[in-house]
Amino acid sequence: MELVWSFGRTYGYPRNDVLALLSELLDVNDVVFEQQELVAAAVETAKEDGTDHLPELLIAMCNIKAVCIRAVTLDAGAANRNEGMELLS
Repeated sequence: MELVWSFGRTYGYPRNDVLALLSELLDVNDVVFEQQELVAAAVETAKEDGTDHLPELLIAMCNIKAVCIRAVTLDAGAANRNEGMELLS
């Protein structure tokens, strides 16, 4: 997800451009993603619901796949946006 943060925050690329790039990279045979099917699902979900929080969405989806009951975070926004994330207070 460093790619998402770097292109969005550091280089200022719009969210839709970053999602389009990820979609294209997912189709390239020479590029391999860890949990590729989850990355693809997260990208599609982000496109559909308009979220700007792809990395936390992917973390939440990985947790669900791993049958993680909950993940704790210091990010109140992430806790509010994602089922299975709980604010550590």
